[in-house]
Amino acid sequence: MLKARKAIVLICTLPLLGASIAEAHIDGDILAVEEREGRQQAVSAADPRAQAAGETILDQGGSAVDAAIAVMLALTVVEPQSSGIGGGGFMLHGSREGDVLSYDGRETAPSHATDTWFLNPDGSLPDFRASVESALSVGVPGNIKMAAMAHRQHGKLLWSELFAPAIELARNGYSMNQRLYDSIKVRSDFVAASEQAKSLYFDSHGEILPPGTIIQNPELADAFEIIASLGPDSFYQGALADQISRRVARQTPEGTGIRLTDLRLYEAKIRDAVCGAYRGYRICSMGPPSSGGIAILQILGHLERFDLRSLGVNNFTTWHLFLESQRLAYADREIYIADPDFIPVPTEQLINANYLARRGELISPIARRAIVEPGAPEGHESSWADGLEPEEQGTSHFSVVDLEGNMVSYTSTIESAFGSGIMANGFFLNNELTDFSRIPEVNGLPVANRLEAGKRPRSSMAP
Repeated sequence: MLKARKAIVLICTLPLLGASIAEAHIDGDILAVEEREGRQQAVSAADPRAQAAGETILDQGGSAVDAAIAVMLALTVVEPQSSGIGGGGFMLHGSREGDVLSYDGRETAPSHATDTWFLNPDGSLPDFRASVESALSVGVPGNIKMAAMAHRQHGKLLWSELFAPAIELARNGYSMNQRLYDSIKVRSDFVAASEQAKSLYFDSHGEILPPGTIIQNPELADAFEIIASLGPDSFYQGALADQISRRVARQTPEGTGIRLTDLRLYEAKIRDAVCGAYRGYRICSMGPPSSGGIAILQILGHLERFDLRSLGVNNFTTWHLFLESQRLAYADREIYIADPDFIPVPTEQLINANYLARRGELISPIARRAIVEPGAPEGHESSWADGLEPEEQGTSHFSVVDLEGNMVSYTSTIESAFGSGIMANGFFLNNELTDFSRIPEVNGLPVANRLEAGKRPRSSMAP
């Protein structure tokens, strides 16, 4: 780990309460910084071994994108419960000049999916966990295609070089930490249902291996080596794709689940970043199919008229204002935001300063609003219904700054802990399709975030 302690400001999670962005600080070992010739580079990740992977790539002259890809791959090994190449994500790339690009590696629904995908034959709705564990929940993974797209535009090292740290972790082994042990313990039966996972994380008596045990994952190392040497397309066709489709087929009704053609045809996309202003700062995040960037800008817009600095973080009124603003933002989210390739999302209207000021006037500093309704952005009337989606609570986030001042903010996920519970090629497959509304309409109105063939489920991630 790099030992320098000189702090830099790196925006990965906005300090919505209290201190201004310029006053954000770093302490402990959360962020490692190295200064060279007046410039700085940094990596921040949820696991120090993944952070080290990114630092290694930076030390070899890699770009911020190169390092972020190495982090994502390493997290596939050491943090399998949260993210990995069996899932997808969103990436923001910012340059020193202020240019921002966003990359969409969100999973997609199979080409033969319908809006009744999760319903029982009689039209009833099964238990949520039944939907997750049926493998109907597995979307076409997007992380590898998105990483390759960003690498083509911003990479400095060879594609194959980015895999070396993750291959070493998977091949030679890593110590199971307490966090991974606890995650498995909470879902032990679910994890052990996968033979691959059971062989990795449990002993011969069916007990979870204790923290400190060295875990080796040769099958994942082999998969990495294939993708590193043959390129990103080798994930979406060939032996790796075959195993993914076969594992999914085993746990889905006949003829359903992702197929080889779905994998082969997957495309990552470049999207417009969503940018807005707050007290003189320009803030950019991810746009649809994520609602996260819009929500952040809406919350900031609602609260700009309040003096949060004077109130302070440890203040009941501060948190009351913040929660009331979140309620307004999420009311808009449920009605207006979904995959923009399928519905028209009024992004600019939703973050318009005048609209946000009007919405912010609904917030009282002394009372909770009994009912929160979605707003009416100018020139846009919604004909969509509020659907049925679960609370989101997974993912892993990491951020990188390179010596040239390029910044990457990357959120990667497989949705629930251990995703669908299905392991293929040494990694867990996501359950992102349960981020769709499992009911397609309410009172005769269609749900914007209903499941459709080729569609990307709405997310709340906000890199």
